Amino acid sequence: MSKTTYDSVIYAGIFLTDESKELVKKSFGFGTRQDNDVPVTWYGHHVTLAFRPTNYYLHLVHQYIGQTVDINPKRYIRDINCSCVTVDTELTRDLFTGRSMHITICTWDNKNLAKEGNCVGPSYSNDLILMDKFNDENVLESVNLGVTQELKGVVGVYTSTLKEVTDPAQLLPGTIEEVGNVS
Repeated sequence: MSKTTYDSVIYAGIFLTDESKELVKKSFGFGTRQDNDVPVTWYGHHVTLAFRPTNYYLHLVHQYIGQTVDINPKRYIRDINCSCVTVDTELTRDLFTGRSMHITICTWDNKNLAKEGNCVGPSYSNDLILMDKFNDENVLESVNLGVTQELKGVVGVYTSTLKEVTDPAQLLPGTIEEVGNVS
């Protein structure tokens, strides 16, 4: 079994099951834009808990890696650049370090429309959620979802070496230099 170390972790997250990924795309996917000729980049595969987490954070989250958790969609938000859905989970909010737990569904390649002429990445969802909270006029759609079908995901980390890691035995504390050969 291949292994990796804390220093390779890009983010900690909850990775949606294949069934939940399909449900996200079916429920919040195509048909959300009138101009479907704009290129789309699909995400809809995880909830980020912490981006570039510290070793201390990884030590804390390590006990949760591999656990399946329920994810409850709460609010759908969209503008010309991005769509996302805010969520709650049974996982303690103490492990979440961002603004609002969410799943980035997709971004659109709006080179001519995006602010400063740039395309947006998935982290733009954080700005979109903030814009929605302050009733920004650029938010095109914002809907409380009420009772929806629950999604499922597995707690893990995304690394530069192994990509998705949801088996705690694959993630070793420390750095490659400290641990030595991790293969």
